[in-house]
Amino acid sequence: MTISDRKSREKEQRRQSILEAAEKLFARDGYTATSLDRVAEEIEISKGTIYLYFKNKEDLFFSLIQERFQQLVETVAEKIAAAATLEELIETAVSVAMEETKKQHYLFRITSAEQAKVKSPAHRNLRKQMLAIRQRYIEVYSRALARFLPQAEPDFIKALALTLIGTNNAVMMEWMISQSKMDLAAYKSYLTHILLEGVRHA
Repeated sequence: MTISDRKSREKEQRRQSILEAAEKLFARDGYTATSLDRVAEEIEISKGTIYLYFKNKEDLFFSLIQERFQQLVETVAEKIAAAATLEELIETAVSVAMEETKKQHYLFRITSAEQAKVKSPAHRNLRKQMLAIRQRYIEVYSRALARFLPQAEPDFIKALALTLIGTNNAVMMEWMISQSKMDLAAYKSYLTHILLEGVRHA
């Protein structure tokens, strides 16, 4: 590894550590109450170091949301694309949602709490960004479902994609509200059965 490669890796590691600290604080304290000073203090760096990577708090916030959801969409797309049957696709979709809810709970807490606020342009921009992310989810699920339902109407495919997304989101919210006390494994089994039966009888 060259010196240049090592420096690039260290720079990216520092950037990720800033994002991780910000994610934790945004989830715990909210966007408005979180300052760059607190983020810097969390990982024991100077506030000036943050400005080497992000223009301001808003840039940090939206970089976090964009990158985390980009990773999430790519994970979902990759896993459901590997499904060999419709049943496997639905099982995988539910399973991935459960896994990511646990892994990305900070991210989901941030977006759930902040989307409801309209106090600043940042909150309005978040709502726009989340709508764009939602559309990408719909496209990913719709493409995957269409492989196994070639005769289905586009509206049916979209409705099924929305049902998958909406059901998974509802479970995610309930899991967070219950402070992680839900039995996700049981819910995964129930939801998979309900969704499969719905498709079979549609």
